[in-house]
Amino acid sequence: MPCHFDGLRQFAGEGRITGSRRITAADPIGAVRKQPEAATRTRQAAEQGDPVAAEVPETLPYAKDAKKVHVVSIGEGKGETLPYAKDAEAGDADAQLGLGGVYFRGYYVPKDYAEAMKWYRKAAEQGHAGAQASLGWMYLRCKDVPQDEAEALKWYRKAAEQGHSGAQDKLGMMYTGQGLPQDYVAAYAWYSVAAANGRNYSAGNARKYRDSIKRNRLTPAELEKGEAMAREISERIEKRKAAKARALRDSDALAKKAQAPSKKTQDLLSDLERVNVMYLTSTNFRFISRTCQ
Repeated sequence: MPCHFDGLRQFAGEGRITGSRRITAADPIGAVRKQPEAATRTRQAAEQGDPVAAEVPETLPYAKDAKKVHVVSIGEGKGETLPYAKDAEAGDADAQLGLGGVYFRGYYVPKDYAEAMKWYRKAAEQGHAGAQASLGWMYLRCKDVPQDEAEALKWYRKAAEQGHSGAQDKLGMMYTGQGLPQDYVAAYAWYSVAAANGRNYSAGNARKYRDSIKRNRLTPAELEKGEAMAREISERIEKRKAAKARALRDSDALAKKAQAPSKKTQDLLSDLERVNVMYLTSTNFRFISRTCQ
């Protein structure tokens, strides 16, 4: 929560409109869950004439400001309105991942890990790497879900093979003996792949553990083997990415071809155009001839 939250709460308590509005904007996703009075203060601000607060939907504060938010009813008789729901129910994998996060974190509704896993799985089965990594984490680390290391490995590997650095980092961790038999060569390889995959937290974490394994766990021969394995994994991932990009290009080309008229139709249109031009030319010539007589 921002450090100025208490000050904004004081402004709201004093009836200052700006404070009443901004207290709810301090955390655009979770403030309603963390500070239940925020919704009441938003209503108070609206009643005092605040035009911005008046626009905030009572059932879903901040929806207009949130990224990719859709407000629809979820479930029979629940009466809940949730972000991402409309697109998630329509099959959008990004929205399904987002809706899983809503249930996982308890935004607007009580935390529901089973429901979170349901939406993560829907996205994961469509090949969404982020959802696959989230599902892997829940199977490996979430205490409120039955632990299943085989399922965790399956989903982490699927995400890692798509280039997801977080999943690559977690595979490295599992190969250190946390969920898999200890194999420091494989751990080094996956940590190396993750470390080379950007500058995010997972890549930084992977660099730290890769270097630690290199210093303390591997013989020169094992290190050479780990580096060769890392190169092989990276090459495999790059080939898969290139194949996916080609498939997308081919799909776009087919879609454009399907939208384009056939040669027979094009020939017919060309014939019609020539006839039309000839008719217009003939008509125009006769008009000019009559005018000039």
